[in-house]
Amino acid sequence: MEKQLTSRLHKSPAQAMVEFALVLPILLLVVYGVIEVGRALFIYNSVASAARQAARYGAATGLNVTGGVPLYQDCAGIRSTARRSVFLDTVEDTDILIWHDDGEDRNQVSYCYPGMAYDRNFQPSIGNSSRIRVQVSTEYSPILPFIPLQPL
Repeated sequence: MEKQLTSRLHKSPAQAMVEFALVLPILLLVVYGVIEVGRALFIYNSVASAARQAARYGAATGLNVTGGVPLYQDCAGIRSTARRSVFLDTVEDTDILIWHDDGEDRNQVSYCYPGMAYDRNFQPSIGNSSRIRVQVSTEYSPILPFIPLQPL
């Protein structure tokens, strides 16, 4: 009786190899998915932080270092702040949109077009109701090109 019980407990090496071969693709797919989701979240957070830092630079009071221009009119400084804040990706000037408004969906006006160093057209309203808004965009594509995901 004891001999039958011990013979059932021992598995053959071939069985372990077959089980490993069946589980390995699923395990690799899960690991790849975790890496891709983590990378996508990191890039999203990096771009959101870049927009936040650029808006903070443009909303600060004072003059820029080189030209004595108010920070909200310093297009090159706003774009430079956004580009410095992005990790793992490059952001071009055309990927950064800057505009101002007087509240949610009121008097939205674009300024600081790509290539401009300064834009003196924007003057904040009296009563401190104007605000600067910055949008930073980038394209996410998966690490492995054979995965059928479109760039986001």
